[in-house]
Amino acid sequence: MKFLYILCLFIMTNLTWSCKKLSDNGDLSNRIEYWGDEIRLEGYYYCMDSIENTIEIFIFYSNGVVISPGNYENISSLETSFESGSFYDFVKKSKKNWGVFFVENQYIKIERLKAETMFSLPVETLTGEILNDTTFLITNSNYEGENYEINYKYHFKEFSPKPDSTNTFIQ
Repeated sequence: MKFLYILCLFIMTNLTWSCKKLSDNGDLSNRIEYWGDEIRLEGYYYCMDSIENTIEIFIFYSNGVVISPGNYENISSLETSFESGSFYDFVKKSKKNWGVFFVENQYIKIERLKAETMFSLPVETLTGEILNDTTFLITNSNYEGENYEINYKYHFKEFSPKPDSTNTFIQ
């Protein structure tokens, strides 16, 4: 009986730790305010994925936060969801839509939380080169210690109003 009690206590302690792990920012770096002019902030960046026929977006903010909600079928429906507020209603519910970004000279680094698992929030780090203030090229992805060479070109689209960057996940 004593063994069973100790086993239950051990399991409860680990579950408590696991829940706590889910409530933090994973291993994201601390955000840093961005005041540069290497990239534009009054809209969003998109990349067409010709294989899956979808669009991936990044929305950057001067507070160092980036929203990276996944893939969309077309820009029109994406912008409609911005205007209606349904986009923000969707992204504010999940940690995996948020991250931080850093710009140094002509290079960009994006850290974003990936799909939540029972015991961790893995971070994907994307790095690349800024070609001009409306285009950047992501050339490397590091996810769970594995490096992947990629080649995704993102283009800027001016759009207002942008969704709010306020969230409970990035301090």
